[in-house]
Amino acid sequence: MPNFLIPLSGLNASSAALATTANNLANLNTVGYKDQETQFADLFYQNLGTDGAGDPIQQGAGVKVSAQPSNFTQGNVTATGIDTNVAINGNGFFIVQQNGVRSYTRAGNFGVGADNLLETVNGQQVLGYQAVNGVVNTGGGLGTLALGAGTVSPASATANVSMTSNLDATDAPGTTYSTQATIYDSLGAAHQVTVTYTNADSPYVPAVTAQAATGVLTATVNPDNTQTVTVGGQTYTFTTTAPPGAGSNDVFIGATAAITMANLTNAINDNYADGAGTGTPGGYGTGTALNPHVTAVDAGNGVINITADVAGAAGFTTGSSGGDLTWSAGAGANGVNAAAAVPAVVNTWTYAVTLPAADVSGATAPVSLASGTLVFKGDGTLKSITPTGGAASTTNPTVAVPPTGTPQTVFADGANQLSFTWHVFDASGNGLVTQTAAASSTASIQQDGSASGTLVNFSIGADGTISGSFSNGKTATVGQIALASFADVQGLHRDGANDFSPTLASGQPAIGAPTSGVLGNISGGALEQSNVDIATEFANLIVAQRSYEANARVITTFDQVTQDTIALKQ
Repeated sequence: MPNFLIPLSGLNASSAALATTANNLANLNTVGYKDQETQFADLFYQNLGTDGAGDPIQQGAGVKVSAQPSNFTQGNVTATGIDTNVAINGNGFFIVQQNGVRSYTRAGNFGVGADNLLETVNGQQVLGYQAVNGVVNTGGGLGTLALGAGTVSPASATANVSMTSNLDATDAPGTTYSTQATIYDSLGAAHQVTVTYTNADSPYVPAVTAQAATGVLTATVNPDNTQTVTVGGQTYTFTTTAPPGAGSNDVFIGATAAITMANLTNAINDNYADGAGTGTPGGYGTGTALNPHVTAVDAGNGVINITADVAGAAGFTTGSSGGDLTWSAGAGANGVNAAAAVPAVVNTWTYAVTLPAADVSGATAPVSLASGTLVFKGDGTLKSITPTGGAASTTNPTVAVPPTGTPQTVFADGANQLSFTWHVFDASGNGLVTQTAAASSTASIQQDGSASGTLVNFSIGADGTISGSFSNGKTATVGQIALASFADVQGLHRDGANDFSPTLASGQPAIGAPTSGVLGNISGGALEQSNVDIATEFANLIVAQRSYEANARVITTFDQVTQDTIALKQ
């Protein structure tokens, strides 16, 4: 009798092949799907004996499905423009986790979940290497990747400021130009620092020849003993003591203002304490003037003319107490000291850096942060900078904010004091401030501080590095996607939902960063499509269909033979 089990095994095998093909076609558009094929093997054989040559005579028992290997060839990578979409080019699987259970997938159609973490469409968290202060630590183990709006770039205090400015070489001395730079404190608060430049040029001043100083002292009435007069740095005291005291600066008050002024003349010229205006020393005095550079001439009627020679003009002073003694207008002011020529000052500007009073605790006026002088070369390039109290150099100065050593050393918002380097020279020593015959202006201002910011968007690089752009203008690495490889990918267990899990046959995953070792690279904003080839699947479908039909015909034939055999008994 025919063995119906043989064609039935063929039907089962063909049905499995049809199911595999149907599954492949069903997943034609499944992201990251890897197609399968059905492979067959014959069943055991019944030995019926041997032929005359001794060769075995065997009867086969049918067919079975021997394997259904997966095709892990690369699928087409299609750009989507979605930041969270990722495709693997080459070897590797994404590592995902849910409820502590890890799975592996080629499907990179990720998104950001409600918890701000990178997740699969099934809510599994994508694992990778986390970044601390923009630095990825691949030795720190795997963790979730935060990419939502809750990802924050911390505030950073300004440490460097540079301003590319030009100062108008045609400006008159005393002309000022101000520009402002925004800096940030340790709390992320912004502060406006003002830099004021003042043209410090001055013209050539020729040498001066010394000249004598003159003046006229007039006693409108006779002075009393409460008054004094200063002539040439010496103070003379009027007195009624008779005879005058032995003091060299005593002047006896005569009967009239004329006599008193004559006595003053004697005291100035000869250091005499004359009592009657006669020029006779009267036993008092030295006969040597206290100030030999000053000469007095009695003009009579209470008026004396005072002259300081050239040598004494520098220290010539006049003054009097009481309203009875008056100096003529300009007395002592026409003396000129000798002075050397003063060279012209050119190509020089002073600078002053200030901070608003409101930004500094306890300040009532703008706070001075730094000051000094800039000197330019004849071609308009910066030659040197000289901070106040320092020496000329080409070293960029450091500015403390608020300044150290003053009562106002605390920001009003409580932030820490900061220091920034003001770059007036670039790294090559070229000046960033110039002086040319063009309007004073500032072309660019750069500084490295920032307020805190939240993640605005991100991009994923070929090595899986996720670079984030924040609302404060900063960019930083926020993490790196990890990949896993297996010794035998055919040993992976298909879990559905595009997931695979390891088995004893596949071995444990080897985890690393994309592009390292045997791992492939990553395309951000793209997806790997299914690698199902529709033409191949249609061909497989036809073959499986014909196999199924042939085995069905065998069963029909066996049935007919069986019917004919039964009919033999009738």
